[in-house]
Amino acid sequence: MASSSSALSMLSINVAPEIFAKFPQTKVCFALIEVMVKSRKAIPKSQQRYLSDLKQKAAQSVFVNKIDSTNFEQVKVCESWDRVFNQMNAGNDKKSTIYYLLRRASAQMEKLKEGKKADLGSISNFVDLYNCISLQQLTPMGALDLEKIQRQICLRFGKEGETFVGLGSEGKFEPVRNTQVVYADDKSVLTWLWNYRDAAHACVPMNSPEGEPSYILLFADQAEESKDVSDPLNRPGDASAAIEAAAKEISNIGGRVLFTACLDKDTPQSTLDLGKLIKK
Repeated sequence: MASSSSALSMLSINVAPEIFAKFPQTKVCFALIEVMVKSRKAIPKSQQRYLSDLKQKAAQSVFVNKIDSTNFEQVKVCESWDRVFNQMNAGNDKKSTIYYLLRRASAQMEKLKEGKKADLGSISNFVDLYNCISLQQLTPMGALDLEKIQRQICLRFGKEGETFVGLGSEGKFEPVRNTQVVYADDKSVLTWLWNYRDAAHACVPMNSPEGEPSYILLFADQAEESKDVSDPLNRPGDASAAIEAAAKEISNIGGRVLFTACLDKDTPQSTLDLGKLIKK
């Protein structure tokens, strides 16, 4: 990392007690990933073919589950996060990331019926990959650039006076309320409304630095749980399955997993020794 001091080499990620008080079934799983991020136009041909196949598999998973533009909002994970967003007083125009992924994918179902390929868009090799996993596992996911954040990350409620500048917001400051769940480090809010939007200053880069990999924290969230985890349609997400699936696929874009963990009310914190995990 940027500093060799032991303090800066340790990364702590935790869920605050007040989150479990409000959402006792909260589960956060994450992976630290080393990967060369490539923007849409810079993705190597071999990765383009892999990602194209993965996108069609993700779209087919939506199709097989009979999710379409008329019913995607009734999928259990969307209903679960709607309840959470209502409790955060987020407003009717704010939804979990999985809602927007399902809305786009479900709009492609007619193409699949006609034997055509679904168009799920493209951002970068890494973002495209985890968006596909998010769709397949019906679980919201998000990612942060390790180099751009402090060494203490907490899922907590917002504090009055805090502000947030989101990715794609053109520098607009959003006020953070104390009813709203955020990921934050010691200096700033990193995500707003749990997994609605990543901060512009901490987002995954479009391209890794020339000749150097990026180190990315990939998160998967669920705020409720279900006894039946075998059927994705009837569970409010599965954070463990989402991170496990991403870990299995990441080598296909030249990445590797350095660390994974899950946080819940019994294990609310994880500490990573970055000095041992990252060898430069």
